[in-house]
Amino acid sequence: CYPVFMTGSGCRHKNDMTIMEYSMLQSYLCKVMESLAWEAAPHLAVAVSGGADSMALALLMQRWAAARGGHITALVVDHGLRPESADEAQQTIAWLAQYGIEGHVLSLALATSPHAVQERARDARYDALSAWCRQHEVLHLLTGHHMGDQAETMLFRLTRASGLSGLAAMPLVREQGGIRLIRPLLGASKASLEDYLRERGQPWAHDPSNDQTRFTRIQFRQMFAPLPCDTSLRCASLAQGFGQWRQLHERQLNHALCQWVKPIGSSAVQVSQRIATLPRSWQRDLWQAVLDCVGNQSTPPRGAALERLMERLAQQPRDALHGCEIVADTPQNVWVVRKIMAGNLEETHSRNYIKTNAVHASENHVAARDLPLKPLAHAPFSAMNRFL
Repeated sequence: CYPVFMTGSGCRHKNDMTIMEYSMLQSYLCKVMESLAWEAAPHLAVAVSGGADSMALALLMQRWAAARGGHITALVVDHGLRPESADEAQQTIAWLAQYGIEGHVLSLALATSPHAVQERARDARYDALSAWCRQHEVLHLLTGHHMGDQAETMLFRLTRASGLSGLAAMPLVREQGGIRLIRPLLGASKASLEDYLRERGQPWAHDPSNDQTRFTRIQFRQMFAPLPCDTSLRCASLAQGFGQWRQLHERQLNHALCQWVKPIGSSAVQVSQRIATLPRSWQRDLWQAVLDCVGNQSTPPRGAALERLMERLAQQPRDALHGCEIVADTPQNVWVVRKIMAGNLEETHSRNYIKTNAVHASENHVAARDLPLKPLAHAPFSAMNRFL
């Protein structure tokens, strides 16, 4: 959960903040950050695009980290999708340098295919940011998602039948590949962040892709414009309520996973057929956790695909989804293995992965075999253990 902060009533767009509002935004962020566990002198990586949201986050977090003996590093991702993007990245680095903030440009040079541009850019961006954090042993990665982004995400997932867990939208904090991804501005309005930068005399960049209505998310953003000014707040508050439900549901789901799902080696799990006795929604969530764990892809499988999978498995012993092969080899158990590992080799007990005459590892796919499982359950942040 996170508190909510908006400039004034949240409906006001002005060129400056009052002293009280300036202080309130900083106090809001401190309240959010202090609700989490931190090591002494934390080093924070902040993803900065140059836009108002991330620029405000960088300046606010510099002050917070310095007060605790820590510091921040700004990571500016240049996707290479526009000719001017490299210059914009350098401009952002220059702005940050004026405040003594160290910055690095991560250049991606993505292919300019028109297919799923935003999705490809997002996945590549998070891969690059996470890789930098792991390489430099930085545990915390912060992004500037705000209240409006939260409302858009909730509506976006609603259109994709994501279920109640999906309607919780973005969590305040999530562990991802050994990195703690934190979104401390989810309760702050975009107007309050822009006012904060105006008060400090700090300009920001505008990404023209945010005006392209061919993207679904941009359509949602423009849909909010004529609505009552507190609509984003109401949607974000609703997502927060779903988030509280999701926390409880995840604890119960973890218990079910411990009972009926067993990881086998580095790239497979064994699922008890007893999950078929659970309510349909529970079966779907369990299958989502299992396939996300084994498939180890950037996003979990969607609800509609999971429903179709359960229908097919009721009629046939073998299927595939999300880069996984699903094989019901006995009345008691179902094997789920990374699809590239399926084959017909002899059983070999010296390996630490699935060996049956139906599912096993191929020596020709060492890279895929060695890709580890994702965490199967939503556990406390194990990555913090090296600091606390």
